Amino acid sequence: MKRFSICLIVLNCILFSSCSDSGEFEYSNKNEETPLDLDETQPISFYSGIEPVVSTKGTGVIGGEETESLWNGQKIRIFAVNKYRIPESLVMGYEAPLGNGVEVIMQDDNSQIIELAKPDGTPYYYPRTGLFNFFAYYSDDAVSENLRSGIYDAENNAYYVPFTIDGSQDLMFAKGALNSKDDKVISNDERQYLFGAHSSRMGWRPNLKFEHLLTRFTFDIAWGDDVRHNAGSEDTRTSHEVYIKSISIKSRKTGKMYIIKSDEMPNLVWDSSDNDENSGNEIPMYLKRVDVKGEKLVNLDYGTGFDVTGINPENYPNKTDLIEKISQEGFTLEQVLGNYHLDEEDTKKIVRVGDCLLIESGKEEYVMEMEVRQYYDHRGKYINESIGLHKYTISIKEDEKGKPIVFKPGYTYNILLKIYGIENIEVSTEVSDWQNGGGSIGWDPDEF
Repeated sequence: MKRFSICLIVLNCILFSSCSDSGEFEYSNKNEETPLDLDETQPISFYSGIEPVVSTKGTGVIGGEETESLWNGQKIRIFAVNKYRIPESLVMGYEAPLGNGVEVIMQDDNSQIIELAKPDGTPYYYPRTGLFNFFAYYSDDAVSENLRSGIYDAENNAYYVPFTIDGSQDLMFAKGALNSKDDKVISNDERQYLFGAHSSRMGWRPNLKFEHLLTRFTFDIAWGDDVRHNAGSEDTRTSHEVYIKSISIKSRKTGKMYIIKSDEMPNLVWDSSDNDENSGNEIPMYLKRVDVKGEKLVNLDYGTGFDVTGINPENYPNKTDLIEKISQEGFTLEQVLGNYHLDEEDTKKIVRVGDCLLIESGKEEYVMEMEVRQYYDHRGKYINESIGLHKYTISIKEDEKGKPIVFKPGYTYNILLKIYGIENIEVSTEVSDWQNGGGSIGWDPDEF
């Protein structure tokens, strides 16, 4: 039996081309709403290595800057619906052969053909007639489990899932299409039979191209320029004593993610009711870091401070006494004072803070807040009041026509914080395509 396969590719901005079997064939029926009736059923399948893993809250971004890892146990949900009309119900049948969606756990080992199977182990099959659009989405833990099959929006003839983000979830959406190489060689006559049992039999495979729907921010700290040049001077050498306690950017947190829709329908529709009394319809999204076990995302200062070590810097007027106590107790300076600060010896070293923030896109500017703390001055003496809250407006310079540049979905924006001291911290913004930042997060099944 010939198998139909969905070539599942997750890319940031650029779709890898892949090869596919092609053949010349004739049709006895040209009615695009009623393709040929086949004498052989076609199971619905896709390329992937699947194995169950325990997922954790706030998995974070898929495909980061420091790794080429693709999938690591994340769940996606795949739908197939009638190509010419989105049904009002996703009851499994002619108009929705995958019913209200099939959840699949993705792994980096994508070298085998996997048939989508029902709970009893029997495969999902294409109806003998009919053409279908394929949709898929990834939402991490931003969507409640009981709502992941989608809610019908009669006004827009579309399905959505309500979501809530906290800055750690990566939202992605995909619609099936031919891969770029097949798209160049298929004829218009053949194109009308995409996608169904007939196209599956002939080797034309829908390719799911996932796109990131949120904007990604990363954060680095560095010595201020003049501090680098005068690192030994009495008034500028305390930048390394400044500890980053928290970083946040304001964003809306709830909305609707449209998962089965027309091409004109937006992917995300944000709620206007997200608010607190001080920020209109936006709330702070706090930067997190991966814990030491690599299992979950936690606050920047998680695992530090008095609750962990029992050591209070206030009791040690001289830093040398604090360091001696820390050594006796078997802790590190970071465990007592904080995880993120500059390197005292290497004034050229740039330090990455936390993981990343994933928030609402399409804005011209964001409000960022950062809490910092300095415990000791340049003489190693304890400072009683040394907490600073810095507030910035983050934006990008205007384009060639003088128009503000909008922060785009699927792009990484790096925030560089130059620290001159607790009261003087400068901010600059650099943009890099998510594709360039971390490489493609996908694979080409024809490479295996």
